[in-house]
Amino acid sequence: ATSKAETLETLFEKYAEQRLSEGRKRPSTVQQDRIIIRQFAHFVGRAREVSSLRQAEVREWRDTLACLPPGYGSAKAYKGLSLREAASKARAL
Repeated sequence: ATSKAETLETLFEKYAEQRLSEGRKRPSTVQQDRIIIRQFAHFVGRAREVSSLRQAEVREWRDTLACLPPGYGSAKAYKGLSLREAASKARAL
């Protein structure tokens, strides 16, 4: 069971530590997963408790990512924009 005060990133780090110690994930895979978890945590709020997350927020994140063009993260046109802002800009183009 998760603690009420557990954030997404805290919970992920516990998961990553366990998977690495069991040899079930490679460090490079955990690092890739960590990047995605951090993106999602920033999207919904890094201080949010895991128990407060809702399916609608996951759907919104998925739909936002689907609107982003390939390589948006390194494109100058999207520099400094949040995921939501980058997706809005991409929709407008």
